[in-house]
Amino acid sequence: MELRQLRHFVEAARLSHFTRAAERLNVAQPALSQQVSALERELGVDLFERHGRRVVLAAAGERLLARAEVILAEVERARIAVQDEPDAPSGTTVVGALNSHVTTLLTRELPRFHHRFPQVDVAIHEATPVEMLRSLREGTIDLALSDDRLGDGSTALERRPLFVEELVVAVPTGHRLTRHDRLDPKDLVGERFVSYPRGSVVREVLVSLLRAEEHEAHILHECSTPEKLVASNLGVALVPRMTAEAAVGNVVVRRLRRPPSRTIGLFTVRGRHLSDAAGAFVNHDWTQGRAENGA
Repeated sequence: MELRQLRHFVEAARLSHFTRAAERLNVAQPALSQQVSALERELGVDLFERHGRRVVLAAAGERLLARAEVILAEVERARIAVQDEPDAPSGTTVVGALNSHVTTLLTRELPRFHHRFPQVDVAIHEATPVEMLRSLREGTIDLALSDDRLGDGSTALERRPLFVEELVVAVPTGHRLTRHDRLDPKDLVGERFVSYPRGSVVREVLVSLLRAEEHEAHILHECSTPEKLVASNLGVALVPRMTAEAAVGNVVVRRLRRPPSRTIGLFTVRGRHLSDAAGAFVNHDWTQGRAENGA
């Protein structure tokens, strides 16, 4: 099984067309067909169902595609690792991140990162923890910026803790809770909440706070940006402090007397080589900017 065969197979699978795949790879169409046919003979299966010039993945082809994409991605990482200069990281790293960090931490920190590593490009994929875990395993992202829920302690992942993130209460301007400088969980009883979707650590903390007061959290709306619904007077929300403080208009932040929190870290697949570009992202001081801003 040769890398050239895999590249030709993957491109044909993505485009469902041998001729277009050949044009994309800048090779002759008969040559691409021969490489795919040789791969099929070696594996002893049909990878495509052929319908004239168009092709459709057969069941065996679907099974091979995901693995072939991971193999080719690893080969590209190996190439970058060899060519990157240790004193000047370059290339692209793909990072999965929660919505709350895309709009706060990364928006603020990436300019500082790029100033330090001008030859490194960072591609951000906003995703849920479940989506990030799948993407890490498939090799479509290099790193995941998430809370401790990612992987639920899986030994297949390595975690580098970055910081502890306080959770606060976001309430609309003029709401009764704004009369208090600090809140107790009992102050939240009877409120209407907007919250993150099920599976979120922040949502589970909210539910636990109310259950400790022998009440259920009355969650009316759920979305990835609950602070925006708070600004529209649709309820109150428990959110990360960075998120609440970045909210625009009609949102007041109130801290709890015993502040709940979540730990944020960078996750990688244990044993998988990281390019110098990904390594630069891992080794960046993500806490400095937070300290400079009083976080």
